[in-house]
Amino acid sequence: MIISHKHKFIFFKPWKVAGNSVEYNLIKHCGDNDIIDSTHRNPKDTLDIIGKKKFNKYFKFTIVRNPWDRIVSYFWWKDGGLVGENHRQNVDKLCKMNFDGYEFKEHFANFVGNYSHFNDPFYFNDKEEKIMDFYMKYERIATDYRKVCKKLKIPYEKLRQIGKFPFKKKNERYWKYYNYESGSVVAWRHRKTIELFKYECGPKPKLDN
Repeated sequence: MIISHKHKFIFFKPWKVAGNSVEYNLIKHCGDNDIIDSTHRNPKDTLDIIGKKKFNKYFKFTIVRNPWDRIVSYFWWKDGGLVGENHRQNVDKLCKMNFDGYEFKEHFANFVGNYSHFNDPFYFNDKEEKIMDFYMKYERIATDYRKVCKKLKIPYEKLRQIGKFPFKKKNERYWKYYNYESGSVVAWRHRKTIELFKYECGPKPKLDN
């Protein structure tokens, strides 16, 4: 989260949406009195810091991402949810699993059922109403970040990738991770985000000419 009194904006950084890349660029334009909190502080928790008057006045923006895609990213960021004494051996075993096999799909489905980092508090209030002035989309983040720079009247600089997953299976589309059960869990838990930002699980079908 960044509160810039200099440029009168608040940037909120949800989980697994390329927030570190945007944060990295914005920090360069912050003044001495601006507040930089690299944690995932949501809007409700920010009111106590800035106060309601400035919160309502400042330009507030964040990033949204297809929930099915985001959870796959979160899965690998958490090394498949495998921790403990034999962590590295467990991750090696996970990476050697047949991606299309029952064992891998069940492990991923269990992870989906147990994960706990939701981004809805960054997007909506308790009445499920939008609370941001602008929602950057991860899927077009370069274009949307350019719009933010224009709005804030700060120089545009290309976003850089920060953080890579050493264990992530390459060349697997996010929708291929899901079975009916795990896909339905995401659809239900993130139904508001999916509805308002028009997300689907998988590629859009090509229309006949």
